[in-house]
Amino acid sequence: MLGLALALAAVLPPVIPDPRLGSSPWAMVDLQQPAEPPEAAGYLLPVPEKVNQEWLDRLVALAARGVPVVGLEVPGDATVIPHLDGVVVGSPLEAEAVRRCCPATALVGEAANPAEAMDKLRWGVSVWLVPGTPRWAEAVAGAFPEPQAARFQGGDLPTAADPHDLSVLVGLFPAFPGGWVELASDWVASTATLLQDGEEAQLPVEVAGGHARVYLSPLPQGGLLRFSRPLPPGGLQQVEVTAPRELTLGEILARHHRQVALQNRIVSSFRGWQRLRLLVGVAELDRSFELELGGPVFFTPDLGRDWELREARVNGAAWPVEELPELPLIQPKAPPVPPLALELNPSYRYELLGLGQWEGRSVYVLAYQGGEGSERRWGRAYVDAATFGLVALEAWQQSPKQEVRRSRTVTRNALFQREGSPLWLPWKVEGDDVVASFGSISTVHRELTLENLELNDSEVARGRAEAFRGPRPMLRERRGEVVFLEPDGAGGRREASSGRKRQSFLLGGAFWDSSLSFPLPLLGYQLLDFSWRGDQQLRLFLAGAVNDVAWSRPGTWEPRAQAFLQLAPFTESLWRGEHEVKGEALYLWRQKLRVGLARQLGGFRLGAEVGADVLHFSRTQDTDPAFRLPKNTVETVTQVQALWQRGTFLAGVQWERGERLTWRRWGFGERVEPSFSRTTVFARYQRTPWPLVRFSLGFDVATSQNADRFSRFSLGGLGGGASFVGLPGGRVHADGLAVLRASLALPLPAGQRLEVTANSGWLRVRQEGQRAAPVSGVGVTLTRRGPWGTVLEASLGLPMVAPGPNRPVVQVVLLRPWR
Repeated sequence: MLGLALALAAVLPPVIPDPRLGSSPWAMVDLQQPAEPPEAAGYLLPVPEKVNQEWLDRLVALAARGVPVVGLEVPGDATVIPHLDGVVVGSPLEAEAVRRCCPATALVGEAANPAEAMDKLRWGVSVWLVPGTPRWAEAVAGAFPEPQAARFQGGDLPTAADPHDLSVLVGLFPAFPGGWVELASDWVASTATLLQDGEEAQLPVEVAGGHARVYLSPLPQGGLLRFSRPLPPGGLQQVEVTAPRELTLGEILARHHRQVALQNRIVSSFRGWQRLRLLVGVAELDRSFELELGGPVFFTPDLGRDWELREARVNGAAWPVEELPELPLIQPKAPPVPPLALELNPSYRYELLGLGQWEGRSVYVLAYQGGEGSERRWGRAYVDAATFGLVALEAWQQSPKQEVRRSRTVTRNALFQREGSPLWLPWKVEGDDVVASFGSISTVHRELTLENLELNDSEVARGRAEAFRGPRPMLRERRGEVVFLEPDGAGGRREASSGRKRQSFLLGGAFWDSSLSFPLPLLGYQLLDFSWRGDQQLRLFLAGAVNDVAWSRPGTWEPRAQAFLQLAPFTESLWRGEHEVKGEALYLWRQKLRVGLARQLGGFRLGAEVGADVLHFSRTQDTDPAFRLPKNTVETVTQVQALWQRGTFLAGVQWERGERLTWRRWGFGERVEPSFSRTTVFARYQRTPWPLVRFSLGFDVATSQNADRFSRFSLGGLGGGASFVGLPGGRVHADGLAVLRASLALPLPAGQRLEVTANSGWLRVRQEGQRAAPVSGVGVTLTRRGPWGTVLEASLGLPMVAPGPNRPVVQVVLLRPWR
């Protein structure tokens, strides 16, 4: 472990000329007065009986000037002591209290004469506050108490040793009456030196019987008596020994606060280029959405960080920033006080975990935790062991009553040098959020990077003013939260009163595969409202052929309701091996209504649902006349689910049981299975290793009991199960399956992106003797800017190993933000 040799003399001079008693390079400062302290070699300041936050802020700002700050009293609040370089102590008890609390804080003693100074050496005092610059003060500096004191008239005199030549120093109080001063040692020179009123006098020393003594005349002003040691030829060889010592938690925090204050003095502004990547995964829909923004950023302490958006990509497709909709700002709630903030009464509990490494640097690792109400915040701070700047901050937050239920953020700072001082400035922020979204969850991965940082640039004000007057959207980040900046009508910007938490889209397109006799049109409207009627969430997907609505109310317990309406039938056919069973194709409509309740517990989300599905069947033109249709029925469903999220990794397990209220033999005499159960285990992982590049991996394992043709797992089609790409709907069903899917999205010229997907799996079908049959498919998706201000997504899928002919699955969707 790294040990720090705390040589306090390197921080404070051994002698401080008291500015209250004459001329001094030091200055007296009263931090309760508004006047700006003058420049000085150091500062003495009175400590109020009750320190407030404003006084503490001014103290740290004063210490950030890089000169020592000494308190004239011991603060009643021990948390203030580490922020001082030294404290004037008036008793051994005060000295012991300071040493116990903050060993690195220098003990300062007031002394008007050498005897008074040397008497306080036993308290641990190492710095002297004296009137003027008397010679005796320099002689006493660095001395340490002698174990055997000099004697006078049967009493002890203050006695110390000079570490440079081991001379014995004896302090003589004012009004010394005169007489013999005796040492219990005969290892002394034949003469002693008396220092009085700045003058030196040589006195003879009598040595006898292991003792040495000197006769002194009365000394009205007192003085300092030095007994020299006879040294060997060549003098005394000195060996400096320093004991390594780790800083305490309070000392580390105090030094960090001072480094931050120094940094705030030096950095008056900066500008750079900021990039944000958002990767949103919707667990219930098994889909993801990607947004990338870039533009110049301007920072000043009064306004915070203003960001002008100049580049945008939606799902990899270039997009004019002027046409970007006002996106919902779903973000973690900003803490009222950030971790490591300078506070008289800290909002967090801190623990020093010791020294560690962060990307090759030695750092102090500090754990913290806090929160208010049902919210919890915890994490780790990594403070540089050399400069005490914040290298990185890992923050966790759990808010069971907010949209963002759980969040992990890692903030990384980079080291800069300015005016000879180290500065730790923002470089990259990565975050992963779990967002309550319409009764399920979405995962949001955030990457914010700051490039080409320019400190104290004279063009910051002009650049910000030009951005204010321009047409591009702007965001402001301060106090840990982000708000939109809207034009104020006078060439400036103002913070939007409240960011919208809703977004709506118009959509159009078509879907076709071999299970449909004609391309299925998709035309309609989608709404995502995270603050519907204040504290509720509403999702609408109205596309004519398929329609979906979901409602939820986030809270500790989260109720939800969902309804699905299918207006166009899907063809259900039966395949055995490579051959379709003729005459058994039919049309199926399925309508759904579900209600449920969920709760977030740390990284887990537990939920349960009950509902009813309405199944309606009819014949196709190919259905055998002798084929008996299943009876239209209502299917009650019970479902429980557990999800676990870590970063962009999402895993879950789901169990479902269905019971048909009315059922009968159907087809050509198939047996009746009125009830069934299904279990699914799945995992999803996404990563953006480089800008505009996305890698995704998915895995599903499922099994069922008593499942028939209409309750087995279905792969493929519009929103096919297990997210299998390339299979037509209604063709592949299984009692059990294991499926693996991987995709890679890469940028193309002209602001386009291509995603290639491959999936394969093994299916188990009871009718085929429980054997595992392979199945696979591939697909490509092109995303680009479409006509009429839309995002165009065109996908083509092909079955590779699957029953039936290898006909393509085609989908084209135009999505246009509405308002």
